Amino acid sequence: MTKIFTAKDYAKKRHGVETVKGRILDMQKKHIAKGVRVKVSGLDKPKGVSVFAEIYQGAWIAQCDECGGAEFVDHEEPIFFCWGCGNRVNDGNCRPVEFPKDRKKIEKKILERPVRVRFGLDDLSMAEGSFAEVSVNGLQLGRTWKPG
Repeated sequence: MTKIFTAKDYAKKRHGVETVKGRILDMQKKHIAKGVRVKVSGLDKPKGVSVFAEIYQGAWIAQCDECGGAEFVDHEEPIFFCWGCGNRVNDGNCRPVEFPKDRKKIEKKILERPVRVRFGLDDLSMAEGSFAEVSVNGLQLGRTWKPG
């Protein structure tokens, strides 16, 4: 695992599409097929309060401040749509994502942290199934980072 994964990686591997927008539309289509109506707006122009990107288990995510859900995000397509609450408070509009200015430096440092893979059939699931090999003061030092 030599990179921090993004929503585009998940779009390509898990949804067979090239973009974050395509992944969101694919997920909307699958929800509708199950009888769950989901309004998705603002794919080309997100609006509302930004969510902040963080790294969790080797992937860039952002957490929803309304419901506590989390979704994969990408710095090239900084849009956030929460599948936990459907961005209801934002009227179904995608929200902008704010990435740290020193994103590449943070990724480099996080990738220096050794991890052991417990399970996974591909690189994405191996990142999800890894755990820290190093602890500092009793805390596991995995491939996770939060702003601040």
